[in-house]
Formats: sequence, C-alpha cells, structure tokens
Amino acid sequence: MMAEKLSLSCKSLRIGSYEFSPKFKIGITGGKVRLMVPSVKDQTKLVTLDIETTDIIRVLANLGDKPLIFLLLKADACKNIREALKMKKKKHYFLDVKSRKECQKRICLVPNFISPENAQVLRSTFDNLLQEIDLDMAQQIYELSEPKLELSNGNDSSPEKPETTVSLNGVKPLPKMEKNENYLEPKLDALAIRNQMEDQLNKNELQKLIYKKEIKKFNFAIAEIVKKYLSRYYKPRKMDPKIYKITSRAEYSNLAKLFSHKFREEIS
Repeated sequence: MMAEKLSLSCKSLRIGSYEFSPKFKIGITGGKVRLMVPSVKDQTKLVTLDIETTDIIRVLANLGDKPLIFLLLKADACKNIREALKMKKKKHYFLDVKSRKECQKRICLVPNFISPENAQVLRSTFDNLLQEIDLDMAQQIYELSEPKLELSNGNDSSPEKPETTVSLNGVKPLPKMEKNENYLEPKLDALAIRNQMEDQLNKNELQKLIYKKEIKKFNFAIAEIVKKYLSRYYKPRKMDPKIYKITSRAEYSNLAKLFSHKFREEIS
C-alpha cells in the first residue's frame, strides 16, 4: 500500500521564535514532514528539514475552517534543526522544547486551507500523536507562541573590541569614568527580574489553559450524571403529577446545583 501524500500551502510558519512566510508547500508523506526553510544566517539559502514522526512528542491541531497545527519535537530533533538553520543565540531565533519561553517551544503551521480529505491524511499520518483541539484553544496557543523580539544594547554578533590607549604629546589620557557602568546596574537588575517574571508566566500560561479546559469538561460530565438520575423524579406531566417528587423547574435546578457541588466535594 502506497503512503498517502499531502502538500499544504501555509500563510505563516514558525520554527520556535523564527517566523516567516514560506514560499514552498509543506510536504507530509511516509511518516515524515518536510519543510523548506531560509537559513537564519543567510536568508537566500534554503534548508530542507525532514521531521520524522519518531522525532515528534505531540501534535496539537485544529483542522476546521481556520486550521492551526503545532508540532512539539524531542530535544535532539530541536538541536538538529538549530544546527541546520544556524540558530546560535537564545535571545534571538531559537527552537528548544525545554525553553522557558513559550515562543521557542514548538513549530507552528498556519495552512491556508485543509479539506476533509487532507484532514484524514493528517489523522492517519500522526495517529496517536495527534490531539485535536477547538479553534479557541488553538488561537490561544498561537498567541502564546508569538515571537517576542528582545532588543540588546549594541550588536551581539560583533566581537568586543579591546580598548586602546593613545598618548598625545606624552600625556596619557585619563581612564574612562566608571559611573556610567554603576548607573546601568540597577536598570540591568530590573530588566533581569522582569525577564524572569515573563519567563515564569509564559511557562505556566499553557498549563493553565489546558487545566481550564479539563475543569470545564469535568464540570460538564458531573452535571450530565446528576441530571440523568435527577430527571427520574422530575417530569412536568399534567396527567399524574403525584408520581413525581420534584414538581417545579426551580426546585429541579436548585437540587441539580446542590448535588453537583456535593458530588465534586466527595470525589475531590
């Protein structure tokens, strides 16, 4: 049996914090995802990335009218991609599943369109790795993954130039005053604290989002169980109301809330 092939045209592609509009389609075939990505060091040079399903931890995807696909890769796969794309600085473009920054943890695909047939190919390709999510959650993950540009003082890529001392008429210049460095220290400390706080918030944001979704599912399941058993005693029929214990909708609603709260307390 021949492997199913799929080509997706994408509006946008994020490799960690490296975002661009791809000129070539994303190829998915034979348990492999192929990306054509401009090198970070030289944008004119294209690098072919082949991602095996064995390199993937999980795929989160919304395959509806506004599709979004997120690939979470193993640490070794992230390292191989960094080396291929010349990603060398964490403060700039970077991909690392273990990063504290949400924008560096995953690959984000924004397809123009996914047909029902294409969606089925994705399901069969990724199989148990795929977790389908609703549009609201997909958009929130996409916003969390938005690359954040960090500005640095000066050019990090240029090597530091050693200071040279030039004497004029035999008079040695005075050394530079150190007050500027002391003046910058409080600012640098404040910046470090702010970055640390942002990192912690980014780290917990996705977990909070998933937790909220799970809580909503849990509460809904409890409500359905309570209604299933409570409805036996409440049916607003005019023929013989005496056989039912609950006679009004308000009483039914209050009892449902009471039993739901008690149910949650008992199993928590």
